[in-house]
Amino acid sequence: MGAGRIAELHLHGYRLLASKVDIPALVDVQLDIAQQKADRWQIPKAFRSLDELFSQEQIDAVDICLPHNIHVDAVQQAAANGKHIFIEKPLARTLVEADTILSAAREAKIKLMVAHNHIFNELIEKVQKCIVAGLIGSVHLIKAHSLSWFLFTPNDFRKSLEQNGGGAFIDTGAHFVYVLQHLFGAVVEVTAMFGQSARGEMEGEETGIVLLHFAEGCIAEITISYSTRLPGWEIGFPSGWDQTVYLLGDKGAIRISLAQEKFWIYSKDVPLNGELQGWTLVQMPGSYARSYDREVASFVEVLTNGGQPKVSGEDARRTLEVIESAHRSAQTRSSIAI
Repeated sequence: MGAGRIAELHLHGYRLLASKVDIPALVDVQLDIAQQKADRWQIPKAFRSLDELFSQEQIDAVDICLPHNIHVDAVQQAAANGKHIFIEKPLARTLVEADTILSAAREAKIKLMVAHNHIFNELIEKVQKCIVAGLIGSVHLIKAHSLSWFLFTPNDFRKSLEQNGGGAFIDTGAHFVYVLQHLFGAVVEVTAMFGQSARGEMEGEETGIVLLHFAEGCIAEITISYSTRLPGWEIGFPSGWDQTVYLLGDKGAIRISLAQEKFWIYSKDVPLNGELQGWTLVQMPGSYARSYDREVASFVEVLTNGGQPKVSGEDARRTLEVIESAHRSAQTRSSIAI
């Protein structure tokens, strides 16, 4: 469902599993665009709605790549027809909508998986192994930022507060939130400040600084900007994007560049030729693109062999709780306890 960029990334993952998966149809409310994309992507049929799809095709699952404001309706229709669901992040715009989605999935007894692609990023997996191995000790401080001049399409839903459910933080900041929750567990307090001054086409925040306090004791600062012009901004992602995460521990540090698909690690306990070493660079080209292929493969694995999704609806709800708390904090100019 949906004929945009994310749909094409997901489709690539399904194509790698051609012996297990058949894609019979593309659904988009703009039928002419759906038909054009279906022809280009070699998908047999195009439909305007799920009702049309379900009345004409026998399918097992739907992949929802739609604007955030129509996630609830799409999930309810799919669940009511007994279809398993893979849905792009964020799960919904609000916790009320998220709970409606989770309730629909539970009542229908279907599988629901959310596309938190960096959970499947081999770079993040390797970083997690370094942390678990104790190479940088106990992590006490995290500094993360995503700085870019986001290139909106003419009808981009991200410009609309109603459609997006927020601005840059719910869109790109969500990635940092779910990755840090995956690595460090529960967030117990959120403090945020949002800004809007350079991009009049955006109704939601274009910049933001969000502070997270984790139950384990570490704190994180996440800075998000859709109004930063860095060299190459006019080309689009990954050019002109700086997505960096510092994980600072009592034995060393890790510096991650998501856009450049690499990280650096320093550990005081790992000598090199008998001497303490500086930064060690680990490059993982292609890890970003493969994260989409790997999350699709994980969803297909759950459908074919059973088990629970690696990113459940409840996982995605916890991420949304942090995002919603950040917006409430910015509005009330106060810290929000979770």
